[in-house]
Amino acid sequence: MKILFLNNFNYLRGGSERVLFEEMLMMREAGHEVAIFTRSYPQNLSARYERFFPAAIQRDRYRISLQSLKTVREMLYSPSALRGMRSLFKEFRPDVIHAHNIYGGLSTAVLDAAKETETPVVMTLHDLKLLCPSYLMLNHGSVCERCKGKHFYHAVLTRCHKGSTLASVVYAVESYFSHLAGKYNPVRYFITPSKFLLSKHLESGLIHKGLCMSRTRLR
Repeated sequence: MKILFLNNFNYLRGGSERVLFEEMLMMREAGHEVAIFTRSYPQNLSARYERFFPAAIQRDRYRISLQSLKTVREMLYSPSALRGMRSLFKEFRPDVIHAHNIYGGLSTAVLDAAKETETPVVMTLHDLKLLCPSYLMLNHGSVCERCKGKHFYHAVLTRCHKGSTLASVVYAVESYFSHLAGKYNPVRYFITPSKFLLSKHLESGLIHKGLCMSRTRLR
């Protein structure tokens, strides 16, 4: 089986990448053909299809400029990632896609590319991004669930993403766009690494109840 993994980074940046690399190794050892699609960061490991990767973006600097506007566009919905995925599909033709962290980088454009080819998608939820624009349900160090129920504007009111109004606006808009436009609909199953993450997503009403342990469908 051919499996295409999606993630914003192809280097060991954090825990989600460690999980990603372990899964890729396990699939290779099981005899599957594995490929990855990510952005082109200098720290990336070598990859077979890296010529199709969209360019790196600087996500941590928010200022009013033409380059920043282009970066925000890529974060909200990346045309370059969509083009790269379409080109990769012509050569690799995966049987299944496993998405990891794609928010604010590859964006949900990669899920649209999967939808165009009717390729099945599963997605690992490493954090609470579907429920909270700032990922962690923390507001300046305190637990916060104000954005539950798709009330993402609270992220702007509280400037919860890195204490920045502009950054909070960008991530709130991304959350509204992805949910209202049904960008996660191509995902057939979601996987959570813990019962806690699963329970929070179930409580949100975004996910159907009744499926086993850490796999479930998005409404």
